Amino acid sequence: MTSVRVVLNNTGRVALIAQSLINAVVEVNHSESRINNMFTGCRQLQRVEFLGNGTITNAANAFQNCSSLRAIIGTINTSATCNFSTAFSGCNALQSVPSFNTNNLSNTFQNCYSLRSTGTINTEAGATTISGAFQGCWNLEVVPGVSSATVSATTFENLYNCKRINAAGMNSTNFTISQSKLDKESLDLFFENIGIPTTARTVTISNSQGAIRHPVITRSSTTTAGYSYIYRVC
Repeated sequence: MTSVRVVLNNTGRVALIAQSLINAVVEVNHSESRINNMFTGCRQLQRVEFLGNGTITNAANAFQNCSSLRAIIGTINTSATCNFSTAFSGCNALQSVPSFNTNNLSNTFQNCYSLRSTGTINTEAGATTISGAFQGCWNLEVVPGVSSATVSATTFENLYNCKRINAAGMNSTNFTISQSKLDKESLDLFFENIGIPTTARTVTISNSQGAIRHPVITRSSTTTAGYSYIYRVC
């Protein structure tokens, strides 16, 4: 089987494990459709097209380790609280993703080495976590805005081509921005928009262009946004 059409008319979930699957069409007709784990491990899958006017409420692990997946076609209609945890993790060939709504981006794009762009990621309902969400996205130039989100230590690691992170209203633990092309202006804008944590946090910037201008600088946690900024060149 190289092609399949999945029609979702109820809340039931379909899991496909056909290793030879190359193309898929998903028609979403129900208001509470689920695609979690649907294509997990379909390593030959290259293209998925979304149709229908229904709403997806759970997309966790939907395309995890679909290492040949290159294109998501159509509109992904999702609820404000749709879970996208690990949804595209390990999709090494994926280059772009359409817009979607979510309240969980945990490890969503982890190790999507070829990812260059995403549509708008709407987190107005409040993203509970974006732990590891963009870790290892080597070719992603702009990290989309994700508000009301909890950042983890690994969220912004290994972003080799990243030039801008849109981070208005983020909350966070201590975290690192590493291996990026963020210049000083981009880093300054990031810190202006990141939001005010309830307790002092530390952000470490390493192996990034912006850090070169500040080889070793520690700013007091009483500065803008209540963060202690540590710039390091490693």
